[in-house]
Amino acid sequence: MPHPSPPPASSSPLSSRSSLPCLIVPTASGCTEFAVKEGVHVGTRQTSADFLASVDVLLFDCDGVLWHGDKLLPGVRALLDAFAGEPGNEQAADGAERVRKKIYFLTNNSTKTRKGFLKKLEALGVRAEEDQVVCSAVVAAWYLQQRRAARAKATEPATARELVYVIGEAGLVEELQNHGFKTIGGPSASSSCRSVCAGARGGGRGAGVSAGRGRNRKSVSACVFSRDVGAVVVGLDRSFNYYKLQYAQLCINENKAFFLATNRDPLGNFTPTQVWAGAGAMVAAVEAATATKPEVAGKPSRILREYLLRHILGDLPLDRVCLVGDRLDTDIRFAERLGVRSVLTLTGVTDPALLLKNIEMRHAATQAANGAADGAAGKKKRRLTTAAPEETDESEPPYVVPDFVIASAAQLVQ
Repeated sequence: MPHPSPPPASSSPLSSRSSLPCLIVPTASGCTEFAVKEGVHVGTRQTSADFLASVDVLLFDCDGVLWHGDKLLPGVRALLDAFAGEPGNEQAADGAERVRKKIYFLTNNSTKTRKGFLKKLEALGVRAEEDQVVCSAVVAAWYLQQRRAARAKATEPATARELVYVIGEAGLVEELQNHGFKTIGGPSASSSCRSVCAGARGGGRGAGVSAGRGRNRKSVSACVFSRDVGAVVVGLDRSFNYYKLQYAQLCINENKAFFLATNRDPLGNFTPTQVWAGAGAMVAAVEAATATKPEVAGKPSRILREYLLRHILGDLPLDRVCLVGDRLDTDIRFAERLGVRSVLTLTGVTDPALLLKNIEMRHAATQAANGAADGAAGKKKRRLTTAAPEETDESEPPYVVPDFVIASAAQLVQ
């Protein structure tokens, strides 16, 4: 298929080569669906072979990049098989040189442990080791361990508030327990949480929460919660309800418990058929009820950055590392903060229109910075477009643009 013709020169970001990410194109094809659909002429294109020669480590997001629900996306098994083994070169059966890469699976999904995700990979026919899996549940548990160790080192007074209240599923609970934490809540609370607010049905004075079912239904005026809860961890919970929200807000507002979120993804590709509400919806509910902003364990957080640099990447040159994801606000933003290259795939929740909107925002900010009469103001704006990983979210620009765009991850080896 021929490349689309370049648009006429103008001030539009779509005519500025420096404003556009590079498209990775399979060696055997002309251009990606993105370029054809949007009619965008990208100044630089890179074949998949050239791209792979420039990286040693690939960090793959999972939902929306490798699979939708329990179904691998087309070509993904061949992609991962091609990268199996330690980094280096070897001869393929056809005599061609094949470059091996070190790959990791980096997911914000907290519903499974590392072992749980490994079992899923194996069930899908993907070869992997447990140390290749980094999920938000294990990072959340690790971070709580770090906080506990820091308190012990500071010789803070002993406290009985060591319980962790969990809004989340079995994988998150198990990972916390594997790291030595006592937990309450989680799936065990779901069956006893079928509560509705009587006041919402027009209950008058003294109306509280109706708990139970049928003849056993009774009105209660208060939710009893444990005073021993010192931390509340919130992740994706497909049995989330009003009782869990109430319990969490009491622990945070009354106990002053630490509030930790596994991730803030508003949506996720949890099944092949549609996009679903993500953990961010549960986190936002607790945040609204407590007026407390949580620490976040998953992408794009500083916590995950620290975990990867300590346990995964070490002294590896970051310019030889690339993150492949489908979300601008989590995957690509995290790549920026980590200081690695990024590839956006169009098989998940980001469509070309959203990407182009971010490109336009970056272009406008760059034009404003370059044309600013006030040197100090211009310097400040330029700094905002290159925020350091350690800076807070407020110091970062409102847009995020990947280094590369590809129709699907499978095209990396096609």
